[in-house]
Amino acid sequence: MADLSAMVVGGALGWLGAVLAILGLWFALRLSGRLSTQGLMPWFFPTQVAAAAVSMATTGRSFDASGIVADVSVTASWAGEWSIRLASVIALWGAVDAIVRWLRSQEPAFSLRLVLMLAFALLWATQVASPAWWGRHPSFQSYWVYALPVGIGLLCLDRLATQQTLRWFRDAQALFCGLSLLLGGVWPDLALQRGYEQGLIDGLPRLAGLAPHPISLAGVAATTWVVLLYVPYARLGLQRLALWTCALVVLLAQSKTVWLTLALVLPMIMAYQGRLPTWRSLSQPGARGWVVAVYGLLLLGSLGGLAWVASGEMGERLNSYWASSEGAQLMSLTGRDRIWAVALEEWQQSQLFGYGMPLFDEAHRAAVQMSSATHAHNQFVDSLARAGWVGLVGAVVYLLVIVAAAWRVAKPSRGLSLALLMILLAFSVTEVPLSLTGIGLANFYHMVLLVVLGSALAPGGTRAEAQRAP
Repeated sequence: MADLSAMVVGGALGWLGAVLAILGLWFALRLSGRLSTQGLMPWFFPTQVAAAAVSMATTGRSFDASGIVADVSVTASWAGEWSIRLASVIALWGAVDAIVRWLRSQEPAFSLRLVLMLAFALLWATQVASPAWWGRHPSFQSYWVYALPVGIGLLCLDRLATQQTLRWFRDAQALFCGLSLLLGGVWPDLALQRGYEQGLIDGLPRLAGLAPHPISLAGVAATTWVVLLYVPYARLGLQRLALWTCALVVLLAQSKTVWLTLALVLPMIMAYQGRLPTWRSLSQPGARGWVVAVYGLLLLGSLGGLAWVASGEMGERLNSYWASSEGAQLMSLTGRDRIWAVALEEWQQSQLFGYGMPLFDEAHRAAVQMSSATHAHNQFVDSLARAGWVGLVGAVVYLLVIVAAAWRVAKPSRGLSLALLMILLAFSVTEVPLSLTGIGLANFYHMVLLVVLGSALAPGGTRAEAQRAP
């Protein structure tokens, strides 16, 4: 308990330092006249992206020939640490500013946006506060608190601030994807896993770019792609360049989860925006040749597949695949079944409040001999193991709330809310997108969803978005 008290005192001192830094930044911005009319919250995504890029570029990360990070002692440089601190200060002050603006807007005491804020606070309480205090291994870090005000601040944005935030989100992440692609050619030791052997294309390196992991980069590209369809660039050439950049990053990051998710998400959002051909347009004389060609190719492909099955060659190929190392990896979900088993064993020892926040930290990974498992690789398993039944119930309740909210605003947001929700749910299968221990890249597909839902759920927000939609 003494150690926990010392950590709390240290965290309080850290918060005091952060408050003083925020006040200093606020006075500097006021004096320079740079505080935009929409506040600092729209700067959240660009500054976090810049901090992540600087931090990764200065870590000294280097992939060896097998695709594993060669230097296991990689740590953030002073430039990376201070860029993250500055971005965190901007995020916290922006959150306070957005919350104050919302309180002064005289919004009705009860609104759907307020319900979402309370649900987010419940998520933080069950995923962070509860295991930090009552888990089997209590611990506390001051930066675990950041996500609470930042998430609520993003929900407080009005329609104009939301549009500015989404535009800057689009710009920052498209630039991040472009730089990651560029570094794949000029700095391959940092950006490429050249020995990756689990891809569908033999010999194709896996792109990590400036992200901590290729899956993180794939998530960045996927969210940027769907936001580009909602907030496109005015210049057609720039829009096409950004879309093709995202597509190439998704291909090279080689995340099957993202590939499957985008195969479902992109047609849906295009249908909401009226970009898919209708039966009436396909029946026009000019389109009939294209339709016949597509259906002809589908028919030929189906006949070829049936012939392959009938020949018995498919069975032989499948048996050979399951006997290979790649097949074994797939059957074990690339080793995640072992991680889930360890996580559930930890939960068994403290079922109500879980293991605590140190689950899969450096000491725990060493104890269970899983050096690369930084979390349970499944949102529900991670919540259960880390925070017990309290955490699992909190995560499920929150997901039900945001599913209902995303469905409610699907039409006025032209499918963006459902697209971002589907990305979030897809990552929940193999990652932990509802983790609130940080506010960086790994949390972006959750945070940008909050931006869309908060503005649309404000009183009059649905009508405003519906009028904006073409």
